[in-house]
Amino acid sequence: MTKFDTLMTAVVFAERGEVATAQSILSSLGSRLTAGGPRSLGRIVKTAGLGLASAALYGALYAFERPILAMTAEGGYSLFLVIAIAFAFSAVHGAFTGRFWDTLGLKARK
Repeated sequence: MTKFDTLMTAVVFAERGEVATAQSILSSLGSRLTAGGPRSLGRIVKTAGLGLASAALYGALYAFERPILAMTAEGGYSLFLVIAIAFAFSAVHGAFTGRFWDTLGLKARK
C-alpha cells in the first residue's frame, strides 16, 4: 500500500467517525507526519513566501511590460536585462514549486 493509499484510508475512517482507527493508521506512517516533518509551519511559511514572491514577479512583469519592452528594444547591453529577468523567474518559481510539492509530501521516483 502506498503512502497515498494509507492516507486516504485514514481519511475514510476519520470521516466515518472512527478517529482512533484513523490515528492508528496514521501512526503507522511514522514520524513523517509529525511536527518538523514536511508540513511543519516553518516550511509552509517559506513556501507561501516564495509563492508570494513568484506572484509579485509576475505582477511586476505585467505592470512594467511596456518599459521593459522599450528598454530591451534599444539593443546593446539591454539584452542582459531579459536574461536577468529570466533567471530571477526561474530561481524564484523553481524554488516555490519544489517546496510546494515537498510540503504536500510528493517526491519524484528515483
